[in-house]
Amino acid sequence: MSSTTSGPTLEQSIQTIFRECGFEKLAFHWQLVLMSAGACQGTFCLSSALSPLLFRKAYGNLSDMEQISWDAKAVSFLHCILTAVLAFSVRFEPHLREDRVHGYSPHAENVYAIACGYFLWNTMFYSKYIKEYGLRLLISVFSRFVLTLSSYVGNSPQFILTRKVDLITLSH
Repeated sequence: MSSTTSGPTLEQSIQTIFRECGFEKLAFHWQLVLMSAGACQGTFCLSSALSPLLFRKAYGNLSDMEQISWDAKAVSFLHCILTAVLAFSVRFEPHLREDRVHGYSPHAENVYAIACGYFLWNTMFYSKYIKEYGLRLLISVFSRFVLTLSSYVGNSPQFILTRKVDLITLSH
């Protein structure tokens, strides 16, 4: 008689890795970070495909690098609108209002995950175009990525993170 014991699922293994690295909250939100980064890339590609059709003259007169910049600004614009709308409701989360230092709200953490995914995408974007945009911008967006990622470390104080949402929505 043999007993079959299955090991941990992939999800459980990933959660264990995040917990061991000190990113306890990220264990439950990492998928949204990656989906957000993917959505940013999708938006970039969509802008690249639709802008020549919708803004034929304006977009067509731009150089290749200016078109890339246009498409990146489309991503930034849509991210700004989305996070501003979502972040507004974070201010009214009961758990955060009750405990401004260590309160936890899945909704708030999802907003941070969307922002974190955007800054992950932005870091990869500026890494790819470092010759055109320079190291200064890469360092700037990487520091924003690290800041949003820090919201998932242990018991990050929520009152700082609430201010972080304000900065994220006004960053671009």
